[in-house]
Amino acid sequence: MGSQARQLHKRASPSPISHRHIDLEKSMILPLSGRDSPSAIATTPYGSIHVSHGSKITSFDWSLQRKSTTLTQFTAIDSLLALSSDGVAAGATDFSGLQIIDLELGHVRQTINWENVTKSGSTVQAIGASPELLFTSFESSRRNSNSILVYDLNDSFKVVSELGHNEIFGADLSLIFFHCTLDLSFINGG
Repeated sequence: MGSQARQLHKRASPSPISHRHIDLEKSMILPLSGRDSPSAIATTPYGSIHVSHGSKITSFDWSLQRKSTTLTQFTAIDSLLALSSDGVAAGATDFSGLQIIDLELGHVRQTINWENVTKSGSTVQAIGASPELLFTSFESSRRNSNSILVYDLNDSFKVVSELGHNEIFGADLSLIFFHCTLDLSFINGG
């Protein structure tokens, strides 16, 4: 922000909260449909914003004046990433698969699943992207395996690479139970 604009902003806002050269102030509360609290926010280079709340995604235009709400198949959305002005990648920690959702048409374009060795469902833990790649962290429904997969955004979400993969079979009891000594002498009156 230029120095003239900053001075004008300081004069226009009576009490901004300043932290490390960033002026923050509450400007408005987004009018979301329903009672659910926001769980994830995604912005686009075009100035629009997508907010997930419960099973819904509400999209606002750059001016925050126009909005539309899309109902998803998720019970709650934990990860949200804008892929375009009207397309998002969404995932949940309690519902299998990464969904590519067309917000303009209100439907799922594609569902991406990761299948581990035990063939249990997989939930999304995090989503990220570069201009050409989509990074998704999956965890098995049994929580005994995980993987980070890289998909090509320009080629129908084909898997390009797997950055990490962990499988846990059985249990290493020394990791689960801590070693302790139990004094049972009180049982025998000692």
